[in-house]
Amino acid sequence: MKLKSTAAYAWQKIEQPMHTLTIKALAICLGMSVVFGSGVAPVKELMVQEVYAATQFADDAQIKDYSREPIESLVSIGSIKGYPEDNTFRPSGTISRIEFLSMAANAADPSGQARAKIFNEARSSVEEGMNLYDGAKQAMADDIADVWGGKAEELIVLSNFTDVGIFDSGAAKHNGRSGWLAPITRAEAAQMLAACVEELSGEQLPIKDNIESIITDWKQDNSPESTSGKSNTVAGCYESDYIKKLYSSGIATGDEDGNFHPQYNLKRCDAAVLIYKAIHKDKRATVNIAAKPEAPKPANTTLNVNDANRRDAIAGDKFVAADGKTYDVVAGKGGVLCEGMPIALDLNRALTKVNETLENGVTSDGTVGRLGDRYLVNPSTGEGHFRDDWEKIADAYATDQPNGKQGEVIYVGLGGWLQLEFDEGLGGWMPSDPDWM
Repeated sequence: MKLKSTAAYAWQKIEQPMHTLTIKALAICLGMSVVFGSGVAPVKELMVQEVYAATQFADDAQIKDYSREPIESLVSIGSIKGYPEDNTFRPSGTISRIEFLSMAANAADPSGQARAKIFNEARSSVEEGMNLYDGAKQAMADDIADVWGGKAEELIVLSNFTDVGIFDSGAAKHNGRSGWLAPITRAEAAQMLAACVEELSGEQLPIKDNIESIITDWKQDNSPESTSGKSNTVAGCYESDYIKKLYSSGIATGDEDGNFHPQYNLKRCDAAVLIYKAIHKDKRATVNIAAKPEAPKPANTTLNVNDANRRDAIAGDKFVAADGKTYDVVAGKGGVLCEGMPIALDLNRALTKVNETLENGVTSDGTVGRLGDRYLVNPSTGEGHFRDDWEKIADAYATDQPNGKQGEVIYVGLGGWLQLEFDEGLGGWMPSDPDWM
């Protein structure tokens, strides 16, 4: 395992051997959590204190059907207790970042062996006269002191050595307290859980082809609630790959419409469901993904020109696209011919100089003044241009949009190929290259 050299967060150190089942360790963390204002019980105490089972929560009727099986399973083995003052579970209540991390880490690594290996590697790696473990602990002293009276220090510090270091705690405060006590978002939880499964339990979660097709809010904002200007689409958030892993593995399925709502705060009932499925493969959903539709075949395009020696298309030419329709060659808002059309004019057309065929990603020999410029085809639409023309199109879309709000993400172009993010500091919409470019 390669350790990060910058000091940041930590995994919990289990000082006493675990004598409970994996699900019991999870349940204790979930059931014994206390709201921010009244203080949160330390991880170590949660893992070793005596736990009294509740036969039924006072708010049992509030537990919805989709989460009842995981929650009742925890209750049935006597591993979960409600809030002590009223014996409620509060299924719709939020859960903090540190609480969810504790739950996920202990569920994925109940023996603590994987974490012990991380600790040993961190202590044996020395930079500038200090091992990475001590350096990380020293750097995070302020956050450590604020979280559970400092008793969660290793959980925070060692999180820097895995992919669960999800945020800059110094800039992420909640009610004036450490960001580790802030409610965790669903996107943040996806990253934490996927990282814990992969790095602590050793299961590699795949990203299945076309998994985006079953994530309803992949590129469409279906979140009616405000989320402080952050992107409400899965594709537009930093944790999108982790969310795709959870969907691909059947751990996450979204709401009844398939929406994940990445920026919503995670509920306690949903936390139980996600982690329960993560540690019990037989409880995961069956993943049915429709076959990805074939892209138009630009090789079937016929360009009608008057001059057989002319290779480039010009305005006024006509072409027959792969869908059988005839189109006029016109320029789009970026001034590029055939912009926004399912056509790749430079595919399978002979160069007049060397009688060579251009293919996707192959550079021109300079016959048409594009020496070294790659020709790229959008695989989902069949639209093709040289790289510099694609950049002109992106710039045209970026300057043609009304002002947005900081961090807002939109998708434009044929097939929504171009991602634009609004950045006030840079003066407007900034385009990002798609994966195929």
